Amino acid sequence: MYEGEILRITREMQADGTVSRAALREVLAHESVRTHMGQDWYEANIRSIGPASRGYLYPDTEGTAARLISRHRVQQLGMRLHQLQAHPWFDRFLSHMSTSQLSGSAFEADILTALMAMPGQVVRTEEAGKRGQDFDISVNMGTRRIPVEVKTKDDDTPFSERTVVKTVKKASSQLPVGEQAVLFLRIPAAWIGPGLDEPYTDALFDATRQSSKIAAVITVVDKTHIHEGTSRGRVHRHYQPFKSPNGAEDLWKFALTLTQFLELDLTLLAPRLPF
Repeated sequence: MYEGEILRITREMQADGTVSRAALREVLAHESVRTHMGQDWYEANIRSIGPASRGYLYPDTEGTAARLISRHRVQQLGMRLHQLQAHPWFDRFLSHMSTSQLSGSAFEADILTALMAMPGQVVRTEEAGKRGQDFDISVNMGTRRIPVEVKTKDDDTPFSERTVVKTVKKASSQLPVGEQAVLFLRIPAAWIGPGLDEPYTDALFDATRQSSKIAAVITVVDKTHIHEGTSRGRVHRHYQPFKSPNGAEDLWKFALTLTQFLELDLTLLAPRLPF
């Protein structure tokens, strides 16, 4: 779905002058997903809640917050697919997405795009199915390779320190020996709140101190903000970096800089947002 198609749809919808920018953005996002993923997958998992989208997208009947987060996620997915389509590994990524849970593959698309805000070459690695060789992304900074692993927990996953430790250890097992990596971990918004921040950080410390493979963890949280007295609102993504006890200083600096870029929306090096 290239720029010409976006322009054509935009002109058609704006012909009568009554279409809002939000409505246009939603139509373009749905069209991007349908074009790239195919009509059958789109009908099964976006128009409806299907096997791939369950636990990530929700029917409107679930309430305002569920409706807002679902629409936001579909729009983000449509934009990411458009932004990434020129890369040589894109077709393989679509194949991966068509057979995996959307919560994980959509977040991987988010992180692929986010990493492009930094100087360096971003490459999606192929699944090797071998211990220590199954991480998601490589960022090549000159002669230095930075492995990146992406993990996500479904919105309804209850918090426990054991869950955090298990997830981090799983990520560590997929990383190469002798290198340090950055782990992106998207967690439910319910995990962050009064009385929960400290146990979560303690769990990250316990998990990373037992491994030399993870230099930093960037926690990602999507928070829904509803305007008081209305059914309108917005979704804001928050990033929180964590330095592991054994983390290399240059990788910690990389994680901090990337987090600052993303929080301030300094993403000029990344592919331009299509809509």
